[in-house]
Amino acid sequence: MISPVARLRGGRPLGPERSVNTTAGVVLDRGSFTLTADYFRIDVSDRIGITSNFALTAAEIAEVVAGGFAAATSVRNYRFFTNAFGTTSQGIDVVSTWTPLALRGNTVVSAVFNHTDTEVTDNALGLLDGRRLAEYAYALPRTRWNVGVTQRLGRASLLGRLMRKGPGGRRRGPCNAGGARQQRIPGHAAGVRADRDGSPRLHPPALSHGCVRADAD
Repeated sequence: MISPVARLRGGRPLGPERSVNTTAGVVLDRGSFTLTADYFRIDVSDRIGITSNFALTAAEIAEVVAGGFAAATSVRNYRFFTNAFGTTSQGIDVVSTWTPLALRGNTVVSAVFNHTDTEVTDNALGLLDGRRLAEYAYALPRTRWNVGVTQRLGRASLLGRLMRKGPGGRRRGPCNAGGARQQRIPGHAAGVRADRDGSPRLHPPALSHGCVRADAD
């Protein structure tokens, strides 16, 4: 059952997400040294997520109450889950190991690297505002890597590992196509600009440690 207030903003029953996954990779095996590199792309449509915050006008409250939803009188701001957007994530995974022969195979050095870009490719119903688009596109770290060393000591092993996560993604989410001129909106969420027709367009924000930071001109 769909809430009447959600229906005002295009709410509909949730359905399954759909995705298309594409991968390709190479493997190098030189005995004591191995390396695998994979490219991946994941296109998700009808993605399930939460919308931006909406506010009810007095006219909308009256309409919904007249339709039998008396609780609307206590609702001012709300959001809801929806299938109404799509994303594309693509990147590379690299994994390597090295076992120095001079150390008699008791030491293994490993390294893992990941780079992922995510962009919102479909927001046709406009249920996500610039801030919510930035959260979906930029919240996760863009790069991650770790280097580890495993040392065998008889029946025991010691493991040391160094990990690093880079800042959030910086790719532009083309929520609106076209070549309209743009202007910055002072005080808006980082990376959000407005076209001359008033529609929002997402651009790379200033990021720090994977978080979206608001800038003001």
